[in-house]
Amino acid sequence: MSEKTVHVIPHTHWDFEWYFTHPESSVQLVYHMDDLFQALESGQLNQYILDGQMSIVEDYLELVPENRARLERLVQNGHLKTGPWYTQCDQLIVSGESIVRNLLLGIQAAKSLGKCWMMGYAPDAFGQSIDMPKIYAGFGIQHSVFWRGLSRDACPWREFNWRSEDGSEISCYQIRNGYYLAEPQIAGMDPDEIVAMVSPDSRSSHVPFPFGADQIKVDADLKSHIEHYNQHTHAGHHFIESSYEALFEGIQAQVREPFVVEGEMIDAQFSKIHRSIYSTRYDHKQLNDQAEIRLTHVLEPLMVLADHLGIDYKPSLVNSIWKQLLRCHAHDSAGGCNSDRTNQQILQRLVQADQMSAAGVDFLVRKLSESVGSEPEAEQLVFFNTLPYARSERMTAGIDTALPYFTLRDESGKCVDYSILSSERCYRGSIRRSESEHDPALYYYQHQIELKVALPALGLRCLQLTEEKQPVQDVALLDHAQQQISNSRCTITCADGCLTLDDHQSGTHWPDFLSVRDMGDDGDNYDYSPPVQDWMLRLDFSQADVQVRCTPLSQRMIIEGIWQLPADLAERQQHKTSAALTYRFELTLADDQPLDIRLDIDNQACDHRMQLVFTTDVITTGSIADTPFGTVSRPHQHPRIDDWREKGWKEEPSCIYPLLHHVSLSNAEKTLTLLSCGIKEYEVIQPQRHAGNEGSGESGELALTLFRSVGWLGKPDLQRRPGIASGQQFKYIPSPDSQLLQPLSFRAGLILNEQFNPADIMRQWQRFAVPALSYQQQELNRFTNTMKYFGVNPLDNLLPASLGLLDIDAPALVCSAVKRAEPDAGGDGVVIRLFNPSSHPIGHGGEIHLPPAVTQVFEVSLSEAVIGESAIEAGRVQLGRFAPKQVKTFKFLPVS
Repeated sequence: MSEKTVHVIPHTHWDFEWYFTHPESSVQLVYHMDDLFQALESGQLNQYILDGQMSIVEDYLELVPENRARLERLVQNGHLKTGPWYTQCDQLIVSGESIVRNLLLGIQAAKSLGKCWMMGYAPDAFGQSIDMPKIYAGFGIQHSVFWRGLSRDACPWREFNWRSEDGSEISCYQIRNGYYLAEPQIAGMDPDEIVAMVSPDSRSSHVPFPFGADQIKVDADLKSHIEHYNQHTHAGHHFIESSYEALFEGIQAQVREPFVVEGEMIDAQFSKIHRSIYSTRYDHKQLNDQAEIRLTHVLEPLMVLADHLGIDYKPSLVNSIWKQLLRCHAHDSAGGCNSDRTNQQILQRLVQADQMSAAGVDFLVRKLSESVGSEPEAEQLVFFNTLPYARSERMTAGIDTALPYFTLRDESGKCVDYSILSSERCYRGSIRRSESEHDPALYYYQHQIELKVALPALGLRCLQLTEEKQPVQDVALLDHAQQQISNSRCTITCADGCLTLDDHQSGTHWPDFLSVRDMGDDGDNYDYSPPVQDWMLRLDFSQADVQVRCTPLSQRMIIEGIWQLPADLAERQQHKTSAALTYRFELTLADDQPLDIRLDIDNQACDHRMQLVFTTDVITTGSIADTPFGTVSRPHQHPRIDDWREKGWKEEPSCIYPLLHHVSLSNAEKTLTLLSCGIKEYEVIQPQRHAGNEGSGESGELALTLFRSVGWLGKPDLQRRPGIASGQQFKYIPSPDSQLLQPLSFRAGLILNEQFNPADIMRQWQRFAVPALSYQQQELNRFTNTMKYFGVNPLDNLLPASLGLLDIDAPALVCSAVKRAEPDAGGDGVVIRLFNPSSHPIGHGGEIHLPPAVTQVFEVSLSEAVIGESAIEAGRVQLGRFAPKQVKTFKFLPVS
């Protein structure tokens, strides 16, 4: 063995929470920092990595604020490495904006102490997203260190360059043996054995020895250990107390032509990836998705609009909500692979982020609505579009009236057609034990209506409401006896318990195209594992009650019934079904909109996995799913599916994958796209493989995994993941809450296209997931939202009945953010982020129509540092060329 320079790098990996709770971890941190201060200030350690995340530093300073100056000195002198993350986030199931805000807030927090450690440090994330090189590069981060996801098939070396499709490239090192090499069983090894373990597949003589582990105690005897290693190496290795910066310098001095890797890293050759953790604790993932969508696509752009109209943007409020959410994005936290106590705390943080973001939206919608000029005593219904492009589509709104009938008129006085989806007579007086005591004059009507209104981009539009004693139009919902719904694109029929789809445009006939399948799950919070004796059930609608309701704008099919399932694995093995799951399945068709699929169930079964299955003739060998800022193509059949055990992989490379919001099957004839709101896992179902028939990997059957119901944090020897238990390998930890014995709701969409167009799909998802907001100025119902209880002063200057702030005319691009510039980046102006989700370059991205007050436009980095200035011509800025998958961020000054 040739001599190696071994860079011994002291650190701790500090799980925000796991089988222990965040408060327990925080108490440990307080005392850990005492030892660390002593070791660094005395020179026993030269430097130390505090896991690259600032949330734990903020926690420490909140608990021990008197040590801030002491900590700042160590950070500024380079002895203590902090940042760049706020939390060590999962990269595969949180949004691109969440990852950007994580780094943005983490770098800001680190710099507030004097210095940020600019290293793409992800020692324990369960895989690396394809978009990370361009995200890191957008913050000026040039190097990355990680453990999980890269296989020798993709890269034969530990050191390499990682390139995004847009050309961004960073240098990387894979710590293939993990970050925990200070564990006693490893640290006590012979030094030559240690080097033999960490150096295979190295092109350079420089190798790292990550001297740390989970929440490990500070080892003040590091220098003695290094001296011992140097005295007892027989191969001439040289151990030095070092850093990752020094490691990269040594590597780059020797490796002049680095190996280049492209794509995502989700292979489990050297470490577990937990390829099915994306469906664990669905309730968490649904709530996180809801909060992410509301923050980025509703609250922030609404605050930009409100700021333009005279209501100050509240950056600290927004960032406080972001931090609450980001604290749920650490890899264990986001995955849900925790004790029940910990998951309860994560859920509470998600609820708080959700409620805070919803309250911010409710307040601004109300204040802006009540500032729209109107006739005295006139009732108004105000709609808001928080997306940065105009929209005109079916939408719904709630209306309260004293009389049972009403008309709606636009700003020109023209009547607006609508349909009443539901209407209920309610009481607004003081509650009494008996309805006979109610005052008849205090009854009113709550309506849910459906209508189509054209809305300006990032703006509002007001309709006038007039109550009527008699009906003025046919606005009732129609029930149809026929079990069939249609729009201009397709027809869906329910017959003999099966759903059939007929596509009018292509002539496609898909019998039994949508069903539910349920299987046993003998796994844990990390991974799905089929039982040795499974009984897979196909759940149809043969015993269901089916209703069809039609309006001029939509047709809905409502299917209600009960599915009988095995109560647990013992019943499944015996083919018994004592668990009754009530369900409500609703399909809605409207022209120019995706098929809207909603499913509500009351889960009463344990240890099972449920999927929504789409059976089609779109036969492909691969799928295409969205990523933080683009898409990724994945094979149905992994090259190692047959020999992964023989090759020593840690888990089966199943065709189970993460998605953020959409996944597609696309061939030369047609494209099937599934949209999701909170569902984070899909699987391509392949024909049964058997001896002598290895299969082609072709399939047209795509499943969204709705949820997994399991009861243990970790279990050993799973079918898809052999060996020791994941997580805590020395003790069985029950997690009965993860059985999700509770009501659950799911929403998905389906789109049929001739070709795969990622920008169009993403825009359709945004319209699907981000409905127009509405607010009625009325005093009949004080409980439209909780915020209506409080008093609000309207703006001094009344608003017009219709207005829009800006309009992005860029059909091939996707807008991921409209927000106020960060205070640390100047604080002035609006930031708009756009990306090209396609694998092809765009010569002309389009343009943005600006408000008149904008006088300067700058292109900025992800950290919002100015890159260059863009010209404004006739109130528009040209977006220019976009490389494949490129992200560009623009800053507009001033906005008011």
